[in-house]
Amino acid sequence: MANDTAEIPAEFDFVQITRAIMGEEAWGYLFVDNQIKTRRGASYNEASFEFRDEGYPDDCVVVPAAQALPAGYVEEWRGQMLVANRVRRVVVARKQG
Repeated sequence: MANDTAEIPAEFDFVQITRAIMGEEAWGYLFVDNQIKTRRGASYNEASFEFRDEGYPDDCVVVPAAQALPAGYVEEWRGQMLVANRVRRVVVARKQG
């Protein structure tokens, strides 16, 4: 069960989404899920996080699901996110420690 959420704007690109996730993880949280939500006519990503006692997670990257993962990264989560105002299938990949 997630114990923190963060709204990630629909207009963010892959780099901005990656930075938003890593920004939350800098507080000791780990990304676990994303849901596309709508409030007052505006859609956004609601990213869910769990707190980690083991320290900070390794770096992550958000890429299109059809794209090969960067070298040294493994798939951690696959789903849908709003990227540049479009629903996209994405992968959150984590750097191998």
